[in-house]
Amino acid sequence: MTNKPFHDALSELLIERDWSQRELARRTNKEIADWGSSAVFSQYMKRADPPSMQAMENVAKVLRIDPRHFIEYRIDLAREALNWRAGWSRMPPRPPSQRSLERLEKLARRVTD
Repeated sequence: MTNKPFHDALSELLIERDWSQRELARRTNKEIADWGSSAVFSQYMKRADPPSMQAMENVAKVLRIDPRHFIEYRIDLAREALNWRAGWSRMPPRPPSQRSLERLEKLARRVTD
């Protein structure tokens, strides 16, 4: 896991694997049909577009890592859990366990401190 922004974390992961953005796009399209292009990844790398949770999950799947590697993903998970707990968004299919909520609240406090 890293606390670096998505674009920095992704850049490091690509360097570790000796992949280009184009290679990531090619592998993504192979594994997740019709998703991801070098233009999309270029926007993420330029910080022009923040990645969605689905985008981070897709990238993580191709890189064979847990999507929680990305700080933005962990923040979004915490935000979703806290919003659900406060009743601010639609209910998830199954409520998170008390232990999960406590871990997410702890993570949210760490991120905001």
